[in-house]
Order: sequence, then structure tokens, then C-alpha cells
Amino acid sequence: YARENGGTTTLFAGTQPPALYRSDDLGQTWREVRSLRGVEGNKTWTIPAPPHLPHVKHISSHPAEPATLYVCVEQGALLRSFDDGAAWHEITSYEAPDDFWHRDMHRIIYTADPRNIYLSGGEGLYHSRDAGETWDHLTTRFDAVGYPDAVFIDPADERTIYLSGSHKSPDAWTADPNVSTHSGFLRSRDGGASWEALRDGLPERVGGTFEALAMHAAPDGPSFFAGTCGGEVFASEDGGERWTCALHGLPPVSKVGHYKKFPAVTAAR
Repeated sequence: YARENGGTTTLFAGTQPPALYRSDDLGQTWREVRSLRGVEGNKTWTIPAPPHLPHVKHISSHPAEPATLYVCVEQGALLRSFDDGAAWHEITSYEAPDDFWHRDMHRIIYTADPRNIYLSGGEGLYHSRDAGETWDHLTTRFDAVGYPDAVFIDPADERTIYLSGSHKSPDAWTADPNVSTHSGFLRSRDGGASWEALRDGLPERVGGTFEALAMHAAPDGPSFFAGTCGGEVFASEDGGERWTCALHGLPPVSKVGHYKKFPAVTAAR
């Protein structure tokens, strides 16, 4: 993650097991932000699947408040620092008693207002208007994209949100090539109150699942590029309205061992 602050660029890198590093000289040297290892409860952070190693999945800050950092630990915690990483505070106000995926944090993104943030995780998408004190639960694990990962805000209209992921969580993914993970790409034009699926040009059975999504902001609208566990890259030049397979036959675009859930797909490359 690259943070701009008064003409200075700071790079942050998260690792597995959870640790945070920073570089103030564009990656020439790095030092650990050791305060993260001291967060209370960090020994309970774990992932259900072997080898049960949690990791720092996402790091974020806002240009208006660069000293306020958010770190998403999958699975374990949503952490916030007000003092550039000197101390950390855990946010748990999004939780509900019936959560199946305990503190499964994926990404945090901002609007122009640093108090107005969105959080994706194993239980869906959340929205806070008060910097994480309270949350609205916009989508759940039972919705079309029940296990969201990447989330973007349209630079031209912050009420337009794009959400990507799979219908079900990784524990339900199957090696059967006839069963799709139903990877999805959704758009909301009203801040997450309602959603529409954008699938024109996408196959019914995406090879594996969407494991990476990048957005390129241009004057005529955003373009998107989605990578799959099957080594495919799908591209949209019109904000997700229409998709084409731009590349195939690549190594799996996959987090850790997720591609191993789809041996039939990866063997066919």
C-alpha cells in the first residue's frame, strides 16, 4: 500500500503470519511496525483451513487523515491507529451474534469523507458514516456475492459502488468442473442499498473464482480487470457493462492455495 502525505510516499506491506512493515524511501529499506504484534488477542487470530495462518490482507488510510491507518487481518481483526501505527485499537462494532465467519476482514475503502467508509469481509459488505463506530450491513453471505473481496467506489460518483467475489466462501468451493463458484461482479448506484449483476460476456462457469480485481479510472469511466484461479483475465472497458476474456493460460491468479480447489480448471490450461 502506498500513502501520499505532503509530497512524501510511504509504502506499507502486510505479511503472513500477521506483521506490518513500512518503507519511507520507496522500498530501499524497510522496518517493522512492531506495535501490530502487540495487539491484544492476536494469538487467537486464525484461518479455518490448514495451515491456519492468518495474514494482513489490506492496509488503508485517507488523504485527509494520513496518520489514521486501518489494517484488515484475515481472520482476526479490524484494526485502527490514530498515530501512524504507534498504537492500535480493534473495531468490533460490525459484529453480530450469528456471524459464521468470525472477524473475517477483507478490505476497507473510503469516500471523499474519511468518516464514510465501506468494509468487505466474509459476512458481506458494511457501511459506516462515523469512522467505524456504527455500521449498516448492506449485503450478507446469503446474497449473490456472498463472499465479497474487492470493492471500489466510482471516482466520478461516490454513490456508485462495485463489488466482486464469489457466491459462496472458499470452504464451499468444489473441484467439480460442472459446478460454478458463481463469481460475480455487482454495481450499486445508491450507496449499496440495491445491486445489479453485470455479467454480459462472462461465462456461466468462471474458471475457478475471481481472486483479483483492478480498476483503472479514466475520464470516460472506469475499466476493470478480473483475474481467476484458472489463469484467466477478464476485462471491461465500460464500467463492467460488457466483459471479454483478455488473457488465458496464465498461472493461477490466486491467494495462497485457493487454486488447488479447482484442479480440473488448472490442469486444462
